[in-house]
Amino acid sequence: MCLITDISSFFYDICDYREIYDSYGGKNYDLVLCHYPIFSWKGMNKGTILLYGHTHNSAEDVYFQKCLTGMEANNCRHVGDKQYRHTMWAV
Repeated sequence: MCLITDISSFFYDICDYREIYDSYGGKNYDLVLCHYPIFSWKGMNKGTILLYGHTHNSAEDVYFQKCLTGMEANNCRHVGDKQYRHTMWAV
């Protein structure tokens, strides 16, 4: 039984897209947070990192994953889920 009916009180903001700035290990980072993966975001050509929530193994997801492979081949970095989770839990 769930006693919490409104989880929004646990979050600063709930939205689909947010641009934030953060630092880790003495380095500053521009981040775009998005619920779903997107192909273009503000500052992507200047090192801004996209972090997205999840996908649902849909046809769009399969297409997006193929595009990420092509982006990596052209030096547009994508940080894989395993590497991010390792870093996140190591903090």
